[in-house]
Amino acid sequence: MEITITITEKAKAQIITFLKEENDLEAKFRLYVSLSRAQGFEYSCTVDNEVNEDDLILKYHVQENEFAVVVDSMSIQYLNGAVVDCILQDGTPSLVISNPNAQKD
Repeated sequence: MEITITITEKAKAQIITFLKEENDLEAKFRLYVSLSRAQGFEYSCTVDNEVNEDDLILKYHVQENEFAVVVDSMSIQYLNGAVVDCILQDGTPSLVISNPNAQKD
């Protein structure tokens, strides 16, 4: 099964900024899905140094920089087809994850 996660150019630039702020060249950008009592499944992201045996690793490039996106095996099914974008909220850059393939109740 081919997994597709689209990351916009603005989001790629912001992810590079997040990773550089960590001052760790081995840091990865992790996307995951968690269960929220109020809203059901919720998309989240974090900078992570660990890669588990069953994680999917996707490589992305922006200008001369390369970074890895890591997705755990449980989240893959919910993130396939997702789009990661960067928007400004009150002047602060924020990553937004959406998935047009997600089922709506």
